[in-house]
Amino acid sequence: MAVAGKKVLMVLPEFNFEDDEYALTRRMLESRGAKVNVASIRKGSVRGKKGTWVKVDMLVDEVKTWDYDAFIFVGGEGTRTIWHHPQVLKLAKDTDHKVQGAIDLAPAILAHANAHKDKRRRATAALAVARMLAEKGFRFTGEPVVVDEKLVTASAPTYVQPFAQALLKTMESS
Repeated sequence: MAVAGKKVLMVLPEFNFEDDEYALTRRMLESRGAKVNVASIRKGSVRGKKGTWVKVDMLVDEVKTWDYDAFIFVGGEGTRTIWHHPQVLKLAKDTDHKVQGAIDLAPAILAHANAHKDKRRRATAALAVARMLAEKGFRFTGEPVVVDEKLVTASAPTYVQPFAQALLKTMESS
């Protein structure tokens, strides 16, 4: 199935997300016809580490999960501020049966949410959160990009292009 017409939600922290992880992933998804919305814990706009301002379409607690085909958690230092946010964790847990993407520090959101619990999913992330992922039941690989069924993870902003390509491929087959 093609990506055209599929709806994707990107979850951003309110500040210091990785601009390139957001921008390149969104551009690649939209170039293939996906409709992308942005959610955060704050209304208005959120700001990336390099100064990119992004309009927030909805608060995380306003998301209707059945409206979306895929959920992407964007990384960056600001992601640490939402690791324990109740609505972000609920969203991560409630959508672990759909296509999920998480890059850099963002896989920690999935770990704290106990998403994919007892499934022993293979995953990667920034080394700073590798131990946390392992403690929460993920099989940390340390590879640049890992796809395990509908879960796509990447270890660093450097790998945003192969991450986005893996997301596209996963969405096509879902």
